[in-house]
Amino acid sequence: MKQTLLSRHRDTIVLVAVVVLVTGFNLWQHRDDPPLGYTRFTGYGFSFAYPRDSALREAASFFIMPSYWSGDLQGESVGGGGNIVGIAWSADQAGGLREFSDRIIEEARKRNDVTDVEEGEETKLGGKQVLVRGFNLNMGSVAAPGLMAGWVSPEGRMFMLYNLKSGGDRAWLLDQLAKMLNSLETQPPRT
Repeated sequence: MKQTLLSRHRDTIVLVAVVVLVTGFNLWQHRDDPPLGYTRFTGYGFSFAYPRDSALREAASFFIMPSYWSGDLQGESVGGGGNIVGIAWSADQAGGLREFSDRIIEEARKRNDVTDVEEGEETKLGGKQVLVRGFNLNMGSVAAPGLMAGWVSPEGRMFMLYNLKSGGDRAWLLDQLAKMLNSLETQPPRT
């Protein structure tokens, strides 16, 4: 007696269906997880993913206690990777993103040799319309390239993410900023 194609491969079809269902459920369950090698910060009405090997600290640039309306976080890679990431935010939009990034650069210049600051360009990065500016941080005979990307949230706060890495290049820095921007989520203030 001839078996139909379906009945001969029934076990294989069932196995494939189970694998597809389990894989789909696993992907759905982890859809909000940060990218591989990243962890998530949540606080002050926003969350974002940043490199797992960076220890974030508050008030690194502006030396003010962070709140929903303003503050900053910065992390440096542990183990000498030479990678620095950070985020600053403010509700003061008087001068826009360019002036906000200028204030961050001026604060950095008080403690570091920051040069080659670009005028910047508006572009889409990490699913958001941002202002991207390049710069160099000089440490003796070594210059670490850096990028910053500014975005205005639906709640009206300005966010400036930055990343610099000794030995890094623009493509790598753009990829890192895209991952952080793509994960950046904000919430309205509590009433």
